[in-house]
Amino acid sequence: MIVDQFRVSAEAEGLPLGRTRILAASLETRLQDLRSVLDVRITGASAEEEVADDETRIRGKIDIFCTGPDYAAVIDIKTGRTTDDEGEFLKEITTQLAVYCWLIRAISPLPKAVIVSIGKGVRELPMTSDFADSTISQLIEARSQAMLNPVTKPADDACRFCALRPVCGPHWAEVSAGKITDAVEGVVTRVEPGAGGQFMIQLESKAATLVLRILENATIDGSLTVGANLRAVRVRQKEPDSGRWIGRDSAAIYCVEGAFENAFS
Repeated sequence: MIVDQFRVSAEAEGLPLGRTRILAASLETRLQDLRSVLDVRITGASAEEEVADDETRIRGKIDIFCTGPDYAAVIDIKTGRTTDDEGEFLKEITTQLAVYCWLIRAISPLPKAVIVSIGKGVRELPMTSDFADSTISQLIEARSQAMLNPVTKPADDACRFCALRPVCGPHWAEVSAGKITDAVEGVVTRVEPGAGGQFMIQLESKAATLVLRILENATIDGSLTVGANLRAVRVRQKEPDSGRWIGRDSAAIYCVEGAFENAFS
């Protein structure tokens, strides 16, 4: 049921056929592990399930949503890194799953939260109602403070998931200064498509020639062509000062023909 829902959703989203088949096959190999952490009461599953709370204006889209009598489980599929060097889930992942669990609280006050890592396997993320409530409260408070005091203060944690990063002048000034470390920009001088939707891109930045490898699930906004101005966020440098970068499934790549129109300067 889950694999079928994934294939239908992928087709509806217009994902490349080859990538869809690879991910569906990889997901299928994880089903036995997934079955062991779910509940036999599951009677339905949906993919790309949009959930929202109008009062708080918080919303999300759950990869796989399983339901049954007095039971619910949210499943997030990851193709990139999910844990830190100590094996703990990354903060952005625990926040994401806490938001999902809070949004479906009317269906199940304590749903099961599960991460399916294509590379690392299936793992349950311990979740409590208190943690979900606390996460939402922190997000609402952070949003309120930002609206009351809209001062641009770029930083790795503050900017990571901000939708305004591609056009935020202060943010890119901090990138140039080396204070924000998960972003890079330059002019595209070479594009080499690879297997499964991957790309190898050569960039000319202000300081050096860079190479950016984009994996298959990264988001690309604009036309990835030679001569385009490119900004990439949520990417990482393979080694310090190596000039080689990699963008995994959470990366976002923005391309424009002219110069980026910076705001908030």
